[in-house]
Amino acid sequence: MLFPELRHKHVNRWTVYIPQSTLRRLSLKRSSCFHVIGFILFFLPGFRSEAQESGRIFGVIVDRATRSPLAFANVVVLGTTVGTSSKPDGSFVVSRVPSGPQTLKVSMLGYAPLETEIDVKPGATTDVFVELEERLESTPEILVTAVRPFSAASSAHISAMDFELRPRFSAQDLLRLVPGLFIAQHAGGGKAEQIFLRGFDADHGTDVNISVDGIPVNMVTHGHGQGYADLHFVMPEVLRGIEVYKGPYFAQFGDFGTAGTVTFSTLDDPERNSVSVEHGMFGLWRGVGLVRAPIRSERVTAYLAGEALGQNGYFENSQQFQRFNLFSKVNLYFDHERKLTVWGSGFASNWNASGQIPERAVRSGLISRFGSIDPSEGGATSRQNLNIIYHDVGADETFLAQAYVSRYRFRLFSNFTFLKDDPVNGDGIEQTDDRTILGGRAEYALPRTFGNQDIATRVGAVVRHDNISNGLWHSAKRERLGARTLADTRQTNIAFFVQQEYRVARNFRFQVGLRSDLFVFQVTDRLSMGSPADRTAVQSIMSPKANLVYSASPSVDLFLNSGTGFHSNDARALVNSETSLLPRGIGAETGARYSSSRLTTTVALWALDLEREFVFSGDEGTVEESGATRRVGIDVSFRFRMYEWLWVDTDLALARGRYKHADPGMNYIPLSPPLVMSGGLTGRHSSGMEGTLRYRYMSTRPANEDYSIRAPGYLVFDAVFGYTAGSLKLSIVGENIFNTNWNEAQFATESQLPGETLPVSELHFTPGSPLNVRAKVEVSF
Repeated sequence: MLFPELRHKHVNRWTVYIPQSTLRRLSLKRSSCFHVIGFILFFLPGFRSEAQESGRIFGVIVDRATRSPLAFANVVVLGTTVGTSSKPDGSFVVSRVPSGPQTLKVSMLGYAPLETEIDVKPGATTDVFVELEERLESTPEILVTAVRPFSAASSAHISAMDFELRPRFSAQDLLRLVPGLFIAQHAGGGKAEQIFLRGFDADHGTDVNISVDGIPVNMVTHGHGQGYADLHFVMPEVLRGIEVYKGPYFAQFGDFGTAGTVTFSTLDDPERNSVSVEHGMFGLWRGVGLVRAPIRSERVTAYLAGEALGQNGYFENSQQFQRFNLFSKVNLYFDHERKLTVWGSGFASNWNASGQIPERAVRSGLISRFGSIDPSEGGATSRQNLNIIYHDVGADETFLAQAYVSRYRFRLFSNFTFLKDDPVNGDGIEQTDDRTILGGRAEYALPRTFGNQDIATRVGAVVRHDNISNGLWHSAKRERLGARTLADTRQTNIAFFVQQEYRVARNFRFQVGLRSDLFVFQVTDRLSMGSPADRTAVQSIMSPKANLVYSASPSVDLFLNSGTGFHSNDARALVNSETSLLPRGIGAETGARYSSSRLTTTVALWALDLEREFVFSGDEGTVEESGATRRVGIDVSFRFRMYEWLWVDTDLALARGRYKHADPGMNYIPLSPPLVMSGGLTGRHSSGMEGTLRYRYMSTRPANEDYSIRAPGYLVFDAVFGYTAGSLKLSIVGENIFNTNWNEAQFATESQLPGETLPVSELHFTPGSPLNVRAKVEVSF
């Protein structure tokens, strides 16, 4: 048993009630700094007062067989509009529960739903311990959503079943699980994917905040592109869930979170040891192992995971892609409320690439769709992480403290314009990034009751420091010909936030938040000739948020969201101390969500404005101005359980993106997709068979400001089939099963080919994968 102090007398088969004095332990005394925080927490309500007509429920949810905590289980009091979802340690708190007999319903994907009767005392906390029994044929829905989120399009928890039954080659592929988010690879498999969300071509992450267990993935002032988010250091097998927050509406998220935020969480403890081997077309091989620590106790869990991968790819120029990952995690449980987590990871990868090729080269027969103009493209990267998290979760308060360190290296060879600037040696470039990241955060949350109002306060502090060395060289066949930019950057971000949630009436919830970010930029130009070599700037930005939810019924929520956010720009864009590196985004949306045991559907209408900004081009080593933009759109999501074992889902996102101050017809935002859709059928039968048929659609979009160059759309189908018999699982994955010709990444580029006397501006593209089939064998023990 994981928590030996949870001794109990069985009331029924799955639910027991524990005396409050036994389940809840006295909290550790906080230091004086938390008394200061406590003073801040009362800045709005004043004094604490218990409401006598309602009470609270505090509980812990575990797997009945393994006693492992269950995260993100849905918890709702039937006949009311109150509910929540369990936290990563399985605990939950439901406030403002009407006193008297109530029925508590707990449900989670992969487990039989449970209803149990509870007698709620006015002004008191009722404790409950819940055991759920695994039962695949009774899963409620494919996308498990935390009860009563604060946005129609956000706060979607993507479950383990989605992980298992979708084509996945890396954690980057799992980004496709986010409704409305598309990715594109265009440099040999090892480079971070290009990301599209809510009308943004977010490059490699400029407007999408991504983190793993609180460690930021986005790289500031990166050698290739601002916000570069490479998830290849995370194995899909060690991930437990994904949380999605679209828009800049939540105070806990800062830099890069303009279009949205995606947070990954890792497994605390795999249910079994496992070893898998994968083999497929184009020379693919992959091996993965997860091993639980042989020495275990009721207080400690630990496991080790590893991955080795190789692939030649479908290009004529062999990718020779290799990736290696190692991950280890240890959890120390002091009791059912307090836990210390330590994990470390190491990652290395190298590859060749074929780059983006011009359409005219294929039309003329110079190369095929899978050919290359400059076969010397490619790269190598590595990252090591150490993450330490202390988490104290109680019925009355929650405290989290985290510290992390990351070491990162990156080297990329590209040639986008071929012979345009140097007809003799070519236009090849080498980009490098060498950095150390130090960071941490602390958060404190306290639910309270003031009169007839439930109030939940959350405060936090975040710090991150990057020590960076960047370089851009002119190169030929991976040999350096001369440096174009060399810079050392020290960048620090310190942030504080407070978020206050009110339940002003049984059907109304209101959330306000404020975030303050301070940045210190220090840039040393190692190629300075006459101009100042050192540039320093201190800049700050305040980001207010406000969200309103009206629960019209236990199944229907109406939302109104608003807030401001930002993305930082590359520190090397500092022309002088007056250059703003923190362009503000202002967003709002309204929407509705309907959720039942068989159907979940959401609709959100949104708008987002982004200020004019100055952007450093990592490919050119120059500073460019980007005009103010406006994006408006509609997100629609639909999930329906047709049978106990079969689900259908679809996601649709419409967006219109324009530059605000450009002339009509010259104001298109390049590569902003007006329509994306994805969905399919997913089945999992009690016989052990499971599978999914998926589609991805992106419409034609402008590749330049006047739409004279178009990036063609595509429709691609993927499929997965699996069969589990005891400890053996067999899977077959088919990507692009109809062998469609499609372009994965596309750009309007001016280039010059051998034999041409003048450069030509046209569409350049990286072809998408043809039919690609691979098989996987997994053994659990």
